[in-house]
Amino acid sequence: MAGSRSGQDDALEAALAALRRRDHSVHELDERLRHRGFPEAAREGVVRALLRTGLLDDARFAEARALQLAGRGSGGDLPLGPALIILFAATCWGYGSFIQPRLLLPDDVFVTTVYEMVCGGLIMVSIGLVSGERFTGDYSPRTWLALGYLVVFGSMLAFTAYVWLLNNVPISLVATYAYVNPVVAVFLGWLILGEAVTVPLVVGGGIVVLAVAIVITAERPRRKPLPETPAPESVDAVVSAHGEARRGTAD
Repeated sequence: MAGSRSGQDDALEAALAALRRRDHSVHELDERLRHRGFPEAAREGVVRALLRTGLLDDARFAEARALQLAGRGSGGDLPLGPALIILFAATCWGYGSFIQPRLLLPDDVFVTTVYEMVCGGLIMVSIGLVSGERFTGDYSPRTWLALGYLVVFGSMLAFTAYVWLLNNVPISLVATYAYVNPVVAVFLGWLILGEAVTVPLVVGGGIVVLAVAIVITAERPRRKPLPETPAPESVDAVVSAHGEARRGTAD
């Protein structure tokens, strides 16, 4: 009984975490919990509890989905300020990627990466302090794990690799990461969080992968044909010519 209660509590926590991100239909939430390995009894209990409290509602999910498809989004009007900040950040990232190979930077790409991350970190800390954010350290293990993942894989590995590619690969080829990232995110969401993968997502992902393959093929350097060189003379011909030359000298 204790194990069953613990399993249902874990399923409830996973369901609430999913609902905090966005609304779900009953079927979608049940599939997500099933993908996470929760038994049917625990899933049914969680779904009934959420329906009873109004946290799970197919009608509300359908309405939010319809508004999203209509272009209005699930949260009403799109805030202009944050949208402009995101657009400005993307513009700066693109311009920085374009101009970096043309700047006088340290020869060691790792040194360049350290300078860039230190500057970016100082700017973000300053903005956080000015806006009233404080680092307390009282966070859950899951939060620390997420932070460690971003530090190791998002910064130390991924960003360093990106800076190296900017100096060694055509920028049109490097930019394909922006198209591949959403495909990887969808796959990881399905694998780890049990996100639903629909037919439009599969078709769109296939188009993206095909487009990236075309770009990679187009950017592949073409080998120039080597100039034709006359075939070397055979050893017998060289020896014969040398012998005739010596005889002619002796005569």
